[in-house]
Amino acid sequence: MNVLIIVNIVISLALLIGGGLMRSRARSSDRSVGFKTARALASGEAWRFANQRCSAGWITVGITAFVLTAGGIFFSQELSSPALVMALLLILQLAAAAGVCIVTERQLAKFDDKRD
Repeated sequence: MNVLIIVNIVISLALLIGGGLMRSRARSSDRSVGFKTARALASGEAWRFANQRCSAGWITVGITAFVLTAGGIFFSQELSSPALVMALLLILQLAAAAGVCIVTERQLAKFDDKRD
């Protein structure tokens, strides 16, 4: 279970750092870090939109997962299967982070009409 706790914390922190970097680079012309898809890179407006949306989602998921992991650490003696809880949390935070990316990419479709 200790490995799952460490992995959950590392992924939570990675989401927070990645979200922070996306947020800070959203207004910048530097596109070395951020939400980099063809739609997001198509225009400056799409780049800002994608990075603002994705960063907000990643930061939310990162904070939520970190708090839930901390709660799991403190209440692990009371849980019947703490390793299962940590494994489920790991799966949920990865799915949520991927979901944020998928939703952001779909929302970028509105910029396709502006290019035509």
